[in-house]
Amino acid sequence: MSSFVNGKSFDLKELRPNKHNSSVRAYVIENFLSDHDCDSLVKVHNKHLDILKQNDPFLCFDSVLTLVKNLKELKLKYKVSSKDFIKGTTCLNETFSSELKQHFKWSYSTAFYPGENKFSMVYAEHIKQATGLKPENGGKFQITSYPLGVGYKSHTDCIVYTKGQGEERDRFATVLVYLQDVEEGGETEFPLLGMKVKPKKGMALVWNSMDEDGNCEALSLHDAKRVVKGHKYIIQRWYYYKNFPALGKRPPEPNLPQRKPNQARVSCDEYEQGSCRWYDEWNYDHILEYHAQRKNLV
Repeated sequence: MSSFVNGKSFDLKELRPNKHNSSVRAYVIENFLSDHDCDSLVKVHNKHLDILKQNDPFLCFDSVLTLVKNLKELKLKYKVSSKDFIKGTTCLNETFSSELKQHFKWSYSTAFYPGENKFSMVYAEHIKQATGLKPENGGKFQITSYPLGVGYKSHTDCIVYTKGQGEERDRFATVLVYLQDVEEGGETEFPLLGMKVKPKKGMALVWNSMDEDGNCEALSLHDAKRVVKGHKYIIQRWYYYKNFPALGKRPPEPNLPQRKPNQARVSCDEYEQGSCRWYDEWNYDHILEYHAQRKNLV
């Protein structure tokens, strides 16, 4: 299957998975971004990291249990209590965060939003012309780097509910572009579908995670294999089943925890289905009051 963008033809190659009865389809598009674009995105990402790395990040966990499981995996003998967390949050205090920093590994993500730079608008249209995904259904653009030994555990980009009870404000599809080759490791694998994609500079990987009725497909489960040799960089954008008012807009950041300018956070998701990731922006995922009221949010 081919598509044309600015007079240039792109071949969408469908990946051939194991036989399955889900709606999940995955495609790769060679040379989707130019070498210049890839190099520029990596350069901007690294420059931003250099600025924010001047301060130790806060380490935030989705629960005390996730922290305990991570400590056990690392064979660290700490007695953990609620007193180690900043009041009203799931983030460790600054002292404990800095102490654990040397033991944890994580990937790094920096984000920009539609309209914040010219590239965001050009790239969104580029994706639309090649895939048909509507810019207005897209969220932020996220550049992520994986140092040596770092990957991301198996997960779905959407939340698996009982059929017919899906959340329409959920991730329908993902567009991921590899920004450089990786010497060894770093593949994107769909274990339930028997598919594995090796990073290649400029190549896009596109797949849907939900069916046409808005149900999350469990078979879209995927992971990022650990980098064995080299360094992995990607840019990805999630497209949602339906547009909603806050989509694609940079949200206001919470006041908690009190922090220095340009102080980042590391978010460690649910242990079995997530990993730790450094972020340059703060959201409300670590705020206890937000979690308590989440079901009532519109």
